[in-house]
Amino acid sequence: MTLERLASVDAMRAYQREWLESTRAHAQRGGPFILCNSDEFEDILNAFEIPSLVINYWNFVILRSGNARPLQRQLIERGYPGPHFFSLGYATALDPAQAPWGGLPTPRLLVGSSRNDYERRVCELWAEKLGCPLFPIDFNFGSPRATPLPGDWWRTVRTDWRALTDPARVEGRYEQVRAFLNYLERDLGRPLPIADIAAAMERINRQMDIWMEADALIAGARVHPIAFRDQLAMYQAMWHRGRPDGVRLVSDYRDEIAERVARGVAGYAESGLRVLFWSVNAEPDFHAWMRERFGAIIVASPYSAMPAMYARDFDPADPLLALSARHTLLFQLTPEWMVAEAERHRCDLIISSEAIGDHGSVNERAAEAAGIPFLAIPQGTPPADAEQRLERFFSERLGRKPG
Repeated sequence: MTLERLASVDAMRAYQREWLESTRAHAQRGGPFILCNSDEFEDILNAFEIPSLVINYWNFVILRSGNARPLQRQLIERGYPGPHFFSLGYATALDPAQAPWGGLPTPRLLVGSSRNDYERRVCELWAEKLGCPLFPIDFNFGSPRATPLPGDWWRTVRTDWRALTDPARVEGRYEQVRAFLNYLERDLGRPLPIADIAAAMERINRQMDIWMEADALIAGARVHPIAFRDQLAMYQAMWHRGRPDGVRLVSDYRDEIAERVARGVAGYAESGLRVLFWSVNAEPDFHAWMRERFGAIIVASPYSAMPAMYARDFDPADPLLALSARHTLLFQLTPEWMVAEAERHRCDLIISSEAIGDHGSVNERAAEAAGIPFLAIPQGTPPADAEQRLERFFSERLGRKPG
């Protein structure tokens, strides 16, 4: 049988809706509200109960609302061609009637990085349209490294982050974190104690440990206990990391997963092949088609293990150092990590969404070397074309018959 959505995930959605409504009311009363690029300063803002909305998350909300197409037209009409995912939030400022949830409250500040020129310019235009300051960040975890990561970097990133990060970059980021704290203290007219940040980082570690307990239950279950859409939807708890409510939400999720695993409850009516979807995109359109035609279900993605990447051992006297290091190295979608996740979740195959270079896919070479069949579907492939690729892969590579 196909199950209803998890109660803990529905509670997460309800919490997020209520949070936005209370945040809107808070901003209308003159309270601070901040728009923040993903993986920049949410931790600090959460530590001091300063409501912030992550730009990437807001863009995903816009996609799910079905309003992305008219917003893209707004951008094209203003002379901005090309892919528009990151700029969808900016487009809601141009056409507020298309904004989900009644739109966003006016922010006190917009925090954006220059991980590329496109994102930096979008943040500049958005802040100008909103009439709020922009606090730019020079770089984040997506920046090039001076030295390559070891093959098993994810196993030691929590404890040995000093050995995995470039000291000069960490020092530069540390200075930016301190500058941001000074800016907030002046703007808010109150101190932001380091001890409060240390307490929040301790809660982050606890929250991520509980989250990974849930994922370990999912990975080891006899039958897959949860729909992939629920796994992705629960990621909204990441925007509340380090807050007591964030710990509570993932605790409820883990407990519900444990209860399902104990009862042998399945997340899908029937399943055969277990798939790792190696992409940070949303659930692909072809998932339902793949389940119905070949009994193949997505059981994991990079998001499954990503909570572990946010946990860091730190010195309570100076938690900003570990936080700054995490800002320079959070996660990298390396082939070795992909294979390890496929093996941990007992996957029969890997499907990725990626740009394929002239020399093929490094992910494919790593997967096939590990004995795991691999299919790369180029980014932007239309659904019908993706299904044709999958049809050939399942029949010719895996020898599977439809039905």
